[in-house]
Amino acid sequence: MRLILQRKNVLPLLIILFLWNVGIFLTPLLMNSTDSISKTIAGWLSQLYGSVCHQQPQRSWYFNNLPLPTCIRCTMFYLSGLFIVIFYFIRKNIPLFPLKYYLYLVLPTLIDFTLEWCGLYHHLPIIRIFTAPLLAYAIFHGLLRSINT
Repeated sequence: MRLILQRKNVLPLLIILFLWNVGIFLTPLLMNSTDSISKTIAGWLSQLYGSVCHQQPQRSWYFNNLPLPTCIRCTMFYLSGLFIVIFYFIRKNIPLFPLKYYLYLVLPTLIDFTLEWCGLYHHLPIIRIFTAPLLAYAIFHGLLRSINT
């Protein structure tokens, strides 16, 4: 079964995700600027992203010789979310699947988080690169499904 996507319902989400992702990569560029206004904006953006991410530099990718304002997991989550919303925006319909499939998509991230929290391993970026898109698919697919029913 498929759900026909109402583009007018999805467009605000698409715009917000696009701007959010641009801000992630814009922050290091503005930080390296000599302009005080740019640095102030970069500081505000960094605080904004700090409200949703721990921002540990050792867990972040670097852009323009500065860490991104979101860690690898968050960066991959937001980029994946943007691509998922673009994909379904273009496709105009989304498959419907049972709730248990969402759990299957979220489970790898939960396992990764739990194992690290228990101290069984420490910071494996490659795992975050692969688990964050699965989590993003579950969340953004569910979000698209809910705003179109």
